[in-house]
Amino acid sequence: MPLRQKISPRSVAAAALLSCLAASPVIAQAGVTRRETLRPLTAVGSIDQSAKGRYGSPWLITGQIITGSLAAAGGGLMAWAVYDHPNGPDRRVKGDAGYTPNANTAYALGSFASAVVATHLVGRIDGSRGNLLGTVIGAAIPTIPLFFGRHEPYLPIYGILFAAPAQAIGGMLGDQLTRR
Repeated sequence: MPLRQKISPRSVAAAALLSCLAASPVIAQAGVTRRETLRPLTAVGSIDQSAKGRYGSPWLITGQIITGSLAAAGGGLMAWAVYDHPNGPDRRVKGDAGYTPNANTAYALGSFASAVVATHLVGRIDGSRGNLLGTVIGAAIPTIPLFFGRHEPYLPIYGILFAAPAQAIGGMLGDQLTRR
């Protein structure tokens, strides 16, 4: 008799999130050397941006987008798996697909929070200080359609394909445009 092990959606979502978190420092630090992270301070203690310019390196921006996309997809799936109850009383069916509205809302919140945290933390690698509010606003704009799709059975798939990259790009723009 073959040994079969049931894999739960929670374990898949947790594995996806852990792999995103494990890959994020490698992706984000590509092209950033230790010497680039040290910047001279001015007399009032602010970071001198005259040598580097206002925006981060292309590697940092790419790292923010990739890490933010992976984190948004992984965090959303993990939140969705926690709140999805296949045999629960709040389960709905649309066409051939069953869904739980609360799980779809959890997906939207989880993907938003994960995208904000990932893009903001990766943006701080080079020593700059982007505004967290800018990152929140940038990632919130693409999240709004996810909340309106609460009754869409394929929301997590649409979120991974379309919303996660948009949330990462929005968070990156919010972080880069508010750098000090």
